[in-house]
Amino acid sequence: MWIVVLFLTIPQQVFCADNGCDSTTYYLSLYDKTPLSEKYTVANKFLSMLDREQITDTLYEYSNISNVDSITMFVYYWAAEYYFATEQYEQSISSIQRSIPYMERLGDSVAVSDVHHLQGINYIRLSDFEQAANAFHRSYEIDKTLGDPSRLSSTLNSLASNYYAARQPELAEKYILEAIAINSTIDEPKRMSVLLGTASEISHALKKEQQALHFAQSGYDIEVRLGRKQQQGKRLSQMAVAYLGLQENQKAQECLQKSIVLLEETNSIHSVGICENQLGYIALNDKQYDEASKHYLRAAEIFRNQKDLYNEAIARQGLSQSLKENNPAEAIRQSEIYQSLKDSIYKQQTAKTLSIYNAQYGNEQLQSELEAMRKKEKRHKIMAISVSVSVFVLVIVVGVAAYILYKKKQRQKEAEIKELQTQNQQLIDWYKNAVVNTNALNNEISEQNRAFLNETSNIINELLEKGANVDITTISTRLRMTPTQLRLKLMEVLGTTPRSYILRLRLEKARYLMETNPTMTIADIAIKCGYEETSNFIHAFKRQFGVNPSTYRKTISREN
Repeated sequence: MWIVVLFLTIPQQVFCADNGCDSTTYYLSLYDKTPLSEKYTVANKFLSMLDREQITDTLYEYSNISNVDSITMFVYYWAAEYYFATEQYEQSISSIQRSIPYMERLGDSVAVSDVHHLQGINYIRLSDFEQAANAFHRSYEIDKTLGDPSRLSSTLNSLASNYYAARQPELAEKYILEAIAINSTIDEPKRMSVLLGTASEISHALKKEQQALHFAQSGYDIEVRLGRKQQQGKRLSQMAVAYLGLQENQKAQECLQKSIVLLEETNSIHSVGICENQLGYIALNDKQYDEASKHYLRAAEIFRNQKDLYNEAIARQGLSQSLKENNPAEAIRQSEIYQSLKDSIYKQQTAKTLSIYNAQYGNEQLQSELEAMRKKEKRHKIMAISVSVSVFVLVIVVGVAAYILYKKKQRQKEAEIKELQTQNQQLIDWYKNAVVNTNALNNEISEQNRAFLNETSNIINELLEKGANVDITTISTRLRMTPTQLRLKLMEVLGTTPRSYILRLRLEKARYLMETNPTMTIADIAIKCGYEETSNFIHAFKRQFGVNPSTYRKTISREN
């Protein structure tokens, strides 16, 4: 026991400074190392700290007769809540996974449903919509057995929001309508307003504008009865979007103006900026240029202060268009700011391919070199003919011999270049599989998105070649984006998360290396593809392609 007491006396700040952790990570580490009979003491300290930070809903305390499984369950659960509150989503998911076995052992179905729900929200924050859907579905199945309509409607709303964020509004509509139907059987107006707001946005995505307007109006009516001004403002902005879809600009304008007043009263400044952009759009379409520039200017200032590059770019573009008639010089300046913001977000490039650019560029360089060599060969032929006419036979013989030797070396060089071209083309094909073969690319990709994907894949390939750490933070920093912007952009263009995108590129590179380098060991390939541990590489490869690397290599050998 004295060891535990001694460990507990180590200053938390010193421990975390030495180990690079926060308070929760410190307590979890300490809890794991503490004997069963003393775990309640660490749990009480940890939960007391969370209570002071207002993470828990009450102060929990345990004694030496408390059930250890129950204590452990609560420790991991509240750790997950803490990590979620502090936006450490992966750590939150990890804590959830550790808490679930204890909840299931204790038969606490409500708690299991709750943590699956929290897990789903974490995955949404990470833009991993597939994992989020799986978590919400697990929560929903438990809620169905519990028969609680409040829980069911809440989980269905989360499912709908997830599919909406994943750009699958048809699926989202199914779940939100079911949630509304269930919530209609109970008296929960606040949740009903939230459900109606979600339904309005989904209907707008499906271009069902009349239905979107109906949902937003119904939600607004509820918020008026509840007296919640901020929520009234949000429902009004949703009504405005529906009116715009119906091409009823005057009504949209009235809703937005009322919305701004309410949002300003509740200090919802970012939402005010979005409304100002929409008002600018309406005024610009009506050729009310002074009015449009006023709204766009205010929106630009709001988003600049909040460092929202995307919405600021929209405002700057609107400003440029609205100032063309009356202030062309300022219009040009705003256009330049817009282009600068646009470049900061997506970093324009001239490439017309995706991650195959490097390989394609290599082929172009090789082809150029080959053509230069052929021109050089032609010059040598002319020189040889000239020498044969003007000098002695001996010189002619020497010249011809030198030419023959040069020709031989040139053919060898040409063969090497062609071999490199062939290898580059194989690399192109592999990266086409890695990047292009996705559901999201069934539709035409804009040049802007192609440039973005090209830059992203180039950075990943460069990091892999250098043996550097390939992580979302590094990539997003190189792209001058935030990790969240990168996740959202990849989901928009490819329908995948950064983690899945990086993994696919690494493993496609592994397949390429196995096919083109039969003597390279599996361990060397793993290192080349960013895996320090060969076992991790083998596990990832098998999960992706259904066979382990050695089996795949044998299959290739038999086919060849």
